[in-house]
Amino acid sequence: MLAGDLPADFGNKEQIKAMLDEARSLLSHGTNILVFPEGTRSPSGILQAFKPTFFDICAELGCLAVPLVFMGTERAWPAQGFRMGCATVTAFLGEPLIPGPGGGAQLSKDVAKAFREMASKALDQGAVADDDPLLTDLPYPWWEIPEQFFALACQTLPFRDLAAARYSAAVKDCSFTLG
Repeated sequence: MLAGDLPADFGNKEQIKAMLDEARSLLSHGTNILVFPEGTRSPSGILQAFKPTFFDICAELGCLAVPLVFMGTERAWPAQGFRMGCATVTAFLGEPLIPGPGGGAQLSKDVAKAFREMASKALDQGAVADDDPLLTDLPYPWWEIPEQFFALACQTLPFRDLAAARYSAAVKDCSFTLG
């Protein structure tokens, strides 16, 4: 265990269950745990759906959830890579959120909302560009759909009015209708 990490061997259900039991035990004894709720880094920068388990545990135990957003990591440590770059990363710490009615599902939504609110504050402070995916729900302007997913993307991307024009440039050969 490196620096107190709780190991997660994705695909190994027994090991994941043991890790979650350990997390539940640690939390019930007052230990703080840092969780990356998406479970992985987003190559496009778009906030991915959160994994529900830690939010459910938090609601079950009545633990506070404290949102923490790191802005600028896409340049410092690109997703799916081990090569670090030189960049400024800014951390924004949100207010503690108390689980309430709606349990883990509502807590997950509250944390996602807090992430977006912190991104807006980052914009106000000049720490992030106005085209950041956390603000726009669109990918980074420089992101391109990987070749192997191009055909699938042409069929399934959610285009949103004219705001999606930038997105459509990434799928330049697709035949689609903006609705």
